[in-house]
Amino acid sequence: MNEHRHPQVVNADEVPSTNLSYGNRFQLTRKQLGMAADARKLGCTLVELPPGKRSWPLHYHAANEEALYILEGQGRVHIGDCDVSVRAGIMLRFSPAPRVRTRRSTILLPSYAISVFRR
Repeated sequence: MNEHRHPQVVNADEVPSTNLSYGNRFQLTRKQLGMAADARKLGCTLVELPPGKRSWPLHYHAANEEALYILEGQGRVHIGDCDVSVRAGIMLRFSPAPRVRTRRSTILLPSYAISVFRR
């Protein structure tokens, strides 16, 4: 880290990546930017999803509202009973409710997104 940089400012290039996978279908790489900036009530994660992979099995967040902004790539997201096309420039909001969601495996390019959520 730059010794003159404020501790609440981070550069994604300097934040370590974590690779996560579950079986053969689910895989992603994430950089937890909010944690690196010592955010206490706000989460911000840079996510990379490889072509043909899903981010997570169907799930929901009972307490946290989440926003997902697609930086690059295209694919599909399942929200409740709907299957939604997404591409770069799209922002999605997920309500805290017992409704499942997952990104589908129709990603055509490497997909990059920012996830922002309240902890």
